[in-house]
Amino acid sequence: EQRVALLIAGITLIALPTDAIMLKPYEVAAALLCVLWIISFIGLLKHPSQKLRLILGVSGGVIFLLYDFWFIFLIPAMLGLILSNALTNKRRWAALSADIKSFAIIGCLTTIIASPFLLPYLMDLVKLGQENYQVTYFFPTDAYLSAPWLSFSLLGLLALVSLATYVIRRPWTNAQRAIIAIGASILLWHTVQLFLIVFGEKPIMLSKAFLFLGGIALV
Repeated sequence: EQRVALLIAGITLIALPTDAIMLKPYEVAAALLCVLWIISFIGLLKHPSQKLRLILGVSGGVIFLLYDFWFIFLIPAMLGLILSNALTNKRRWAALSADIKSFAIIGCLTTIIASPFLLPYLMDLVKLGQENYQVTYFFPTDAYLSAPWLSFSLLGLLALVSLATYVIRRPWTNAQRAIIAIGASILLWHTVQLFLIVFGEKPIMLSKAFLFLGGIALV
């Protein structure tokens, strides 16, 4: 598992645009850790463990402190995986209860670890309102869906190979299910932001997840 993690990290650093890594290394690092983290979460759903809950809760808090925005996508992905696991389990309600318990424990631990950042941020949000800077700007190109497998690059090649494995390989591995959950969460966010534009509201980081979190997930 350690060798696989190192391989994923190495390929990611090679495949992603150099300027993205150099300008925002914390976002790239957090996105990479999020992918590995959500794969471990699926392992927890299959084999519940108090030790793994603790590890995921503490590491989740560290990732949140590194870059909190990715949790907008991780939370729906986790809920989708919980629902999927319950529907495919013979003891549906028992599995759902255990998975919700794991989700709650991880959420509480993550919140506690992230509280040095989260509490001041929420206080400023209540006192001063939403931050007013680049995240609320809109560029028409941001509305486009990302399709890295169509680009002539190492990232495009790896994304194409990654997509091919979903057709060739059955049943899907934990990593593949994690990527599907992350991808669905990103598309859901993108759709909601497009609806905000239609109704005259400002989108928030409309396309950001495609490059960093989506790109790393595909790789």
